[in-house]
Amino acid sequence: MRVPLHVSLEGFRPGKTTCYLVLALLSSASLLASSLESRQGPQSTSGTAGKAITVWKVGSPYREDAPDTAVPAELDSSAEELGYKLRIESIPAKGFAENFLDAFAKNQEPDILVIDNYGMVDGISTPLGTFTGIGSDQKIRRNLVKVSESLKGLEGPKGGWEFLIHSSKNYEAAKSLALRSPHCNARWQNQPLERIRPS
Repeated sequence: MRVPLHVSLEGFRPGKTTCYLVLALLSSASLLASSLESRQGPQSTSGTAGKAITVWKVGSPYREDAPDTAVPAELDSSAEELGYKLRIESIPAKGFAENFLDAFAKNQEPDILVIDNYGMVDGISTPLGTFTGIGSDQKIRRNLVKVSESLKGLEGPKGGWEFLIHSSKNYEAAKSLALRSPHCNARWQNQPLERIRPS
């Protein structure tokens, strides 16, 4: 988009020339900057743009609601120690398989997948309809790495399963997050066991 800059040269003194040139340069620089921003598209608000571990939390095939996107504090701080941010996206069950297959084909699959019903992998029929499982594609099934316990904080109230996606862009970071050492509260103390006295 061009914005015309009108500069009147009437009554122009040599000292004003510099001011007009500076004004013209500033206007041009401003237009150039806004033009570049519009070409780049939306920017991440995170200070570690491009360094995000993407988590897809998938809704239940029995409910139409979408899961929450709250980031568990302990996982968030562990991700930050690795130099990453956790970005959690809420995905409804309906349309999930198609979205995942499309993302996988474009190498834009999430780094971590969280489900509360294994039917999202194997396929399932519920009162809401029939859901194709992403595991019906053998290439995707081979790239699912099941994680137990360490990412449980991502689960909803009904529990679930977490998978790393071996082919994802930040798989190594997600793997490091899953294999991190547990954080211990410094206030915890080792309490000696009381001796049991025979009665």
